[in-house]
Amino acid sequence: MNIDPTVYVHPTAVMHGNLTIGRNCSIWANAVIRADFNCITVGRYTNIQDHATIHCSPTHPTSIGDFVTAAHSTIMHACTIGNRVMIGMGATIMDGARIGDGTLIAANALVKENTIVPPNSLVVGVPGRIIDGKGRPEFIEQNAISYYVLSRKYMAGEESISPEELFDLMQSFKAEE
Repeated sequence: MNIDPTVYVHPTAVMHGNLTIGRNCSIWANAVIRADFNCITVGRYTNIQDHATIHCSPTHPTSIGDFVTAAHSTIMHACTIGNRVMIGMGATIMDGARIGDGTLIAANALVKENTIVPPNSLVVGVPGRIIDGKGRPEFIEQNAISYYVLSRKYMAGEESISPEELFDLMQSFKAEE
């Protein structure tokens, strides 16, 4: 495992195998990242929320870009996720799927095997229906920044933040290279 020292990892998160996690990420309660069959790479400022599962397969690694939000109870299996992507609560992304930058995957959506989702899309439903041009990359990046800010509070021993302080810290945010 290659976990950058700036990463916040909740004590109940489970991670093992051929795993690389980039700067300033956060891995929240009961998240599971299993890189036992292949490699898993997570980019910078990405948050893997409570009960999310990331796995790979013998034929497909899993790659997750920068400023990605993997919301509560998501499943990402042997897929490629671009930058500034939000995966809504309970959504599932299957083997070989490729999610373009700036895409929003709606809650409980299913992205089937080998699906190619163009950049800046919205995916809704089961199976996932792709709506071009409806992604929200600015909103997605702001959400990822909010989890970065919150993770710094947790790392400092605090487990909450007021909305006012959160917004102030988000306004002053500048990504480290």
